[in-house]
Amino acid sequence: MHTILRSTFAALTLLFFLGVGTACTAQRAEPIRGSIAVADDDAAERGGLARITPEQARDAALARLTDATYTGSELDEEDGFLVYDVELRTATQEYDVLVDAGTGDVLRVEEEPADRD
Repeated sequence: MHTILRSTFAALTLLFFLGVGTACTAQRAEPIRGSIAVADDDAAERGGLARITPEQARDAALARLTDATYTGSELDEEDGFLVYDVELRTATQEYDVLVDAGTGDVLRVEEEPADRD
């Protein structure tokens, strides 16, 4: 009986740690591949490199999330590439949509529950 309990405990412990490891890796986003490489966080100073406007980035993000409302955007560096970080919101979620500053392609959509103010 003691051996069965010990084996069951070991199996449950292994499953728990495998589950936690899987959950942790699922949270990590894959690096993006944009069209305009930048060396560091000086994205604001590299505005002249962007080939699309902030309005075009906003429109691309809203085309992806049609039920969301635009709340703001900024030119930013992500994984070594120039992107617009477009912020959108629904009643229950907030979204950061990364739009390639060269092509207008949506590269990543990150979401989290909306703050309840």
